[in-house]
Amino acid sequence: MGRYTDTTLSDAGEIIGNGKVVVLKPETWVGKRFPLLGHIDIGNELSSGLWVVLLHRHTCTGCQDALSKWKPLARDFSGRLNCPKVALVECPPYARQATTAEDGSLITGRLGAAKEWQLSGATTVLIDGGKVQSVFTDGREVELAKAIWGDGGN
Repeated sequence: MGRYTDTTLSDAGEIIGNGKVVVLKPETWVGKRFPLLGHIDIGNELSSGLWVVLLHRHTCTGCQDALSKWKPLARDFSGRLNCPKVALVECPPYARQATTAEDGSLITGRLGAAKEWQLSGATTVLIDGGKVQSVFTDGREVELAKAIWGDGGN
């Protein structure tokens, strides 16, 4: 009988293994190109500029809590100089309706549905020029973002 190994992502974003579930290890992404760029429908947009990306699942209560904090901040940062853009990226299974904002302040995307992406709760990734600068999984990132960019970077 064969030995089980996780299906994961390489640093270049290639899926390693043939399992249906891809185990994401965000703590290994810092200092490297964001490996999910090729698997997110808005990956081209995220590959340049400064971004805060919230990876979330609609069935996760912790993720819903994170969304409730990031949505107002995304609106606050929208259009301000020197503030990151905020992208909310949903992991499958998807909610029936995508998260949107009438004022265009929320940039939303979806992680490809060809695989099941295993992520332990809401994960926030700070990306600059497609490269991961920081990864947060404990909810402190919203307050940190407010402290750094709360005045709009002015």
